Amino acid sequence: MNNGQLQHAPKKNGDSLALAERRIDDELRQMSRAGLEKFCKRSFIAFSQTLAQTSPWIFEERVGESIAVTEVAGRIVKIRSRFVIPQMTCDFAKREVTCAAASASINIEAASEGDLIDLQQLAERGSDQVILRKWIKKLRQADEAPKPIEIKIVNANELAPATKVMAVKRDSSGKLSGAVVESVPDPS
Repeated sequence: MNNGQLQHAPKKNGDSLALAERRIDDELRQMSRAGLEKFCKRSFIAFSQTLAQTSPWIFEERVGESIAVTEVAGRIVKIRSRFVIPQMTCDFAKREVTCAAASASINIEAASEGDLIDLQQLAERGSDQVILRKWIKKLRQADEAPKPIEIKIVNANELAPATKVMAVKRDSSGKLSGAVVESVPDPS
C-alpha cells in the first residue's frame, strides 16, 4: 500500500466476499489520516463522475389507500384515506430533483353493516373479529338510521371576513369617479 491507494488482490476461485471485505478493512485501518483523506476524496470524485454520467433516476408514483373503522360518540364511522406521492426524477448531471407536491384525501362517513361485514372477512386477529361483531350487533339493534354527525364551527366570525358593500360613484358622463367601501352588520 502506498500513496493512500488500496491494493486489491486478484479474485481467486476460493476467495469469498467476506475475506475481501476483511482485507480492505485491514488496509483502511493501516492508512495514515492523510492517506485516508486522499482515498476518500478520490473515491468521492470517482463516484460523483460516475453519477454525472448516469441517466436520471426515476422513482415511480406511489399511491396508498387505507380504511379504518372506529367508534366516535357512540357512532361507528368509516375513515377512508388516500395519498399520492408523485413521480420524482433525480438528474445528477444537472444537479436537480423534480417532483410535484404530494396529495392526501380523507373521507369520513357513517359505517354501514355491509362495510363491517366486508372488514370482518379481512380481519385476521380474533380481537378484531370480536370488535367488529359487537359493532355489527349495535348497528342491527339501532331503531332508526343514525343522524348525521354535526360539525359546528364555534369561531365562524373569526374565519369569515366581515360583509362589505362597495358604493360606486360616477360623474355626469357616466365615468367612474370614485368608490366607497363600508362594513355592514352580518345579516344572520
